[in-house]
Amino acid sequence: MPNHSPILMSKAKSFISPLELICLEDKFTTRSTPLPKTNLTYRLHIKEPLPQPQPSSEDFILKTCLTNPFWNDFRLLDFFTRQGLSLTMQQLLQVKQKLGITSKAALCQALIQLYIKNPDTLDVHQIRFIERVNPAFCDRELSVTAPGEKLVYECICTRRMISKLKTLQYIHLFMDLFNGYTFGLFSPDRSLPTGLQWFRKKVLPFYQSRYCTAPLVLYHAAEQTSQPSATSTCMGLEKLSRPSGTIQAFRKFILPGFFEGLRLYDTPITLLDTAFSHWLHSYNATEDFDRYRDRLQLINQTGCTRICLD
Repeated sequence: MPNHSPILMSKAKSFISPLELICLEDKFTTRSTPLPKTNLTYRLHIKEPLPQPQPSSEDFILKTCLTNPFWNDFRLLDFFTRQGLSLTMQQLLQVKQKLGITSKAALCQALIQLYIKNPDTLDVHQIRFIERVNPAFCDRELSVTAPGEKLVYECICTRRMISKLKTLQYIHLFMDLFNGYTFGLFSPDRSLPTGLQWFRKKVLPFYQSRYCTAPLVLYHAAEQTSQPSATSTCMGLEKLSRPSGTIQAFRKFILPGFFEGLRLYDTPITLLDTAFSHWLHSYNATEDFDRYRDRLQLINQTGCTRICLD
């Protein structure tokens, strides 16, 4: 046998065959190396829509708005924050739009519906809000069943047009509480006898021709010292404790359309009475004489009727 020295044997042992090399490569490539642990959390910054209030929150918002109708949006937000309901102005406006109470007029209508269902549900502040937004609500206790049964009367001032009229003018207004028919006269005299005399001459024949009984005229005249007798005017008279809300609503929502027409169409002052008569005729023609007109809906009537002088 050949004689092998220890040195030769160690060198031969250090040599790695190709098969052993392949096995070693497979061993290292199949070994999984665990990822290092970390406590960092990564979050995607995506703009998300504003969270919507829950239905229970919407009920709370609606109740708060109806209970406190005089509060503005900033006071409402402050109140909701103190109650633990965090809202932005945008969210509050979205909820109010969804509930249909974005404007004072809409909130007023919602309160009126509550009053119709049960008058005892509203407190003095809610009643005052309705009367301020829609003055016709002040006449809610004046019930009528037929046209010409009751007419409200008031003499109002036209200070807003004094620059054009060149003189202080008054308007004697009569309004039918049933159908809303309105009759008026421009006059420099504001006395009650002047208005009633014109009523007997112009308005009373209008109802007599339609076989209506003589209307009961409701009026408010705080400075009136004497009252014409009912027999002298051929009609009944009854004094109101405060100005008519129906006339105040007409003055607030409807009458500005007439003055706007005077400005837009440059109506001569000499034709003021004629223009007013034609304008009222057009206004009355929008409703049926025998049909009841809801006075509380005057708040929804806007616009400027074309003044015709033909």
